[in-house]
Amino acid sequence: QVPLYKIPHGIDPHMYDGVKGDDFLTGGEDTFKLYSIFQWNARKNPEGLLRAYFNAFQGQDDVRLILKTYLGGMLTPHDDAQRIRERILAVKSDMQLPHFPKVTLISDRLSAEQIRALHLFGDAFVSLHRGGGGGWGPFEAGLAGRPVLATNGGGNLEFMGHENSYLVDAYPTFVSGMGTFNPWYLGDQKWYEPDLVDAVDKLRFVKDNLSAAQTKGARLKDNIVRNFSWDQVAQKIIARLEEI
Repeated sequence: QVPLYKIPHGIDPHMYDGVKGDDFLTGGEDTFKLYSIFQWNARKNPEGLLRAYFNAFQGQDDVRLILKTYLGGMLTPHDDAQRIRERILAVKSDMQLPHFPKVTLISDRLSAEQIRALHLFGDAFVSLHRGGGGGWGPFEAGLAGRPVLATNGGGNLEFMGHENSYLVDAYPTFVSGMGTFNPWYLGDQKWYEPDLVDAVDKLRFVKDNLSAAQTKGARLKDNIVRNFSWDQVAQKIIARLEEI
């Protein structure tokens, strides 16, 4: 047996210094702004996110879900937006509810500066992923000090815990829905299926208790700054090399 040594991903703790808002992030100052950043596929579980959001809130609630997402491939941003809108409408049609809370779709390609502006614009980040590597969306949102709700499974657990985040209950299940995405996803592999009922409870709690949620967000930011800066990661690499 060969031992494995884990080195976490790093992040620039000053990446939000000087970041300002952008023209595409306007309006709804009093609205609770939930947001997520991901590629639209089964692993990221966008349908599960929509179903949880649509069950957590109603049309008259002052909330908005901002989705920065894309399908990928050779599609233009316009085609991306059209196809994603169709998938959102399909979820609504299937749920047959009398009214739905607001959803804002951003399918345009954004610069790194604009992505950072989105993190600072939103009130809470959500990721109901089934599998994740480094958990980059929650990682950047945590550094921005935002409350983060995410699946209790995946790479995000390197920096997230119940003391600093809202981890959604999940259970292991077999991979599905990725056969046309790339050849590396096989049906005998496992990932996590988030409990959407628990997600609904946590979404409502964060909206109704935003001050307490922001305290958790501050703890998450502190953990990331203290333990995951590039300097900290570099020291871990150096220490391991010295051991070798």
